[in-house]
Amino acid sequence: VCVCVCVSVCVCVCMCVCACVCVCVCVCVCMFVCVGMCVVWCVWCTCCVCVSVFQITSDYIHGLCSRLFGSAVQQGIDLTRPGTTTALLRASVTALTQSVQLPQRPATQQQQQQQQLPRQQKQQQLPQPQQLDYSKMKSDLKRSSNTRKALLLQAIRWRLTRSLAPVMDGALRDFISNDILGCASPSSECVIGALLCNGDPGVQEQAARLVNAFCSMGMGRAYITQSTHLVRTLCDVAIARLDDTHTQRNVLGSIQKISLKKSLQTLMIDAKLPHWLIEFLKGVESLSDYSLRYALALLMNLTLRTAGKKACIPSGAIILRLLGDLLEYDDTEVCSYVNGILYSLLSVPELRSEGKTLGLGELLSSSIKTSPPEIKSQLKYILRQLGSDSTVQEDSGDDADNEDDEEDPEVIEGDEEDTLTMDESVTGETLLASEYQVSSHLLTFTPDINIVSSMRWQSLLH
Repeated sequence: VCVCVCVSVCVCVCMCVCACVCVCVCVCVCMFVCVGMCVVWCVWCTCCVCVSVFQITSDYIHGLCSRLFGSAVQQGIDLTRPGTTTALLRASVTALTQSVQLPQRPATQQQQQQQQLPRQQKQQQLPQPQQLDYSKMKSDLKRSSNTRKALLLQAIRWRLTRSLAPVMDGALRDFISNDILGCASPSSECVIGALLCNGDPGVQEQAARLVNAFCSMGMGRAYITQSTHLVRTLCDVAIARLDDTHTQRNVLGSIQKISLKKSLQTLMIDAKLPHWLIEFLKGVESLSDYSLRYALALLMNLTLRTAGKKACIPSGAIILRLLGDLLEYDDTEVCSYVNGILYSLLSVPELRSEGKTLGLGELLSSSIKTSPPEIKSQLKYILRQLGSDSTVQEDSGDDADNEDDEEDPEVIEGDEEDTLTMDESVTGETLLASEYQVSSHLLTFTPDINIVSSMRWQSLLH
């Protein structure tokens, strides 16, 4: 009896539990079905209303965007154009995301107009440096203290090297049109030439850095080379020393950058620059990479001329031995300059004979085996030149200069390892603004301005 009672109770409980579970499942299923039907019904009704009753217009989209995104929606936009509404939605979402990440004040109407300007027009409206009193600047470069001269030279250079391209271009045009260095004036008025010969090392270094910065740009090279007196001064300053100082590096870089003009090549060769370069390269172990590259590049340019090749004949054994030691240098650029010099010099019978005596052929053959492909082809031409019987050809009597088609570099030289440090001194733009500013308003950059009247300058600038 007890067993029957227990079994009956268990069966009843199980039946009750199963019944409850079934009821719950049915209720849940019914609820899900009802919700699904409601959703489907709502969607269907909405679609029917949109198609047959209510039309979704651009005003409706604009109102929806205004409610969703508030001030992110700009007024006065034509939403009837195809694609405008989608672009507006994307822009609104982007603006909302940015505002959540970093709260910002709403843009003013002037800022909105500025954002809608074409990119070229924005570049032309970049804030430009203040207009300067160039007469006072040139006067101070002549008569002020050495400290002021050095700081002013540095400030002029920084306006070129530490500005954006449009600002730098406008500043360079202003400097040239006002003849800030005196290159367009008679030799007695060449301000920068006198500063290069200044007895103060700081002034001399800053002057050399500024000339190097000018020579890094095509317009600046054309301005510098107007003064043959300045070119002679650069050669004299270089020849006067053999040490590898900051002044020497910048002078050497300046001379190399203007050494492709035939008339200036003649001037440099007459100034005994090839002989000095050979003496300078004797200390190759102590030279910086900058000095080594520019010294070799300058010698390569000068040996393109017959007079330059002949100037190397008295020191033929020395220069060929130096170049032979540099054949396997670990800098491809240096190797290219070395190969160019060798090819030019070995066209002279005296130097070719000297090269054979020194065993240059064996050295070239050994270097060919270990050199990269581009250097290997150059060495093969040099080896062929060494075994030829050609004679040096005289230059044509035409000293017309080649066109300067070298592109301006992205980084202007002259700022490397600047040693001028004046404690508690006003420098750079602060010095120019406090001492030499003419007006306080921002100038509008006009790229079509003519800064000189000669046709040569106009064609260069345009």
